[in-house]
Amino acid sequence: MRQFQEKSLHFLTFYATHNIFAISLYPHEAFIRIADYEKSCSNRKDAQHYLYEAVKEVPLKAKAYYYLGNLALDRSDYEEALHWYNLCVSMKRPAKAIDMVEDQFSTWFPYLQICVVYDRQGLYKEAAIANEKAMRFRPHDPIMQKNKTYFLSRLQEKYPLPQEIV
Repeated sequence: MRQFQEKSLHFLTFYATHNIFAISLYPHEAFIRIADYEKSCSNRKDAQHYLYEAVKEVPLKAKAYYYLGNLALDRSDYEEALHWYNLCVSMKRPAKAIDMVEDQFSTWFPYLQICVVYDRQGLYKEAAIANEKAMRFRPHDPIMQKNKTYFLSRLQEKYPLPQEIV
């Protein structure tokens, strides 16, 4: 408990000095924010630990899984990153929400990251499909539009057809 209190103090100091005052009352959100702080200090193992704590608190919210995917992507562990991002997009919105629902963590955020993973691996068609899936949620997003142009130029006639985007 003492270690958690020390981390909380450092975390609050970090957020206060960066003018970020939106502090949630939910423990899982606090764990995610502490993990974000730890990542900013290059303490990736501690960040991962706090994300696992967030998952234990509320296992049906995609946000902590999304951040676990980002940690894996930062290490270029593409297989693990895909695991976490695919878990995010497979999560269904709860019929009865216990707190604020942040759909972006189970919709377009992870699809964009899946797009990045596949692009880094040279799997451009898979990346284009992931980008198209993200565009279902934000069809006019400039980043996704730019991605589409990039993949169209890379793939040309091999660009995925609508029936390939399931």
